[in-house]
Parts: sequence; C-alpha cells; structure tokens
Amino acid sequence: MRLLDAVGAADLEEALVEVLERDTIHVGAVRQVLDRHRSERCLPPPVSIPVTRGRHAELVVTPHSLSTYDVLKKDSAS
Repeated sequence: MRLLDAVGAADLEEALVEVLERDTIHVGAVRQVLDRHRSERCLPPPVSIPVTRGRHAELVVTPHSLSTYDVLKKDSAS
C-alpha cells in the first residue's frame, strides 16, 4: 500500500507487469523497477522522511553539475 500511495496505480501496475514477465516476483524487484523508471524520467529520488516544520521545511537543495568531475578525469588522462 505504501508503494501504491507513493507512485500511483499506473506506475505500480507497470512495475508489477515487468517483474511478473521476468519472474522476479518480490517487493525488492518492484522497488528496483520503480526506481529505474523514476530515474529514466529524470525525477528526483523519493524522500521517505517528510520535513514539514522548522527552519529546514522550505529548504531546497540544488545539486551542482557533475560535469566538473569530467574536467578532473581529462586532466588526469593527460
């Protein structure tokens, strides 16, 4: 029920069909498929602990571009 509440009926059904087709019927497989689909849609990771009060409730964390690490790799290859 938690997965249904978190992702909705359509996404959960899609994940269940995939695990049934692969004969990997367990909750971990369903979660893995849901995570992969979320990642493919470029959605942020789910947060399991909601912060609803206090000074951090409105905080938005924007990750930096990972392209800076590409520069490091190019420099070490030279």
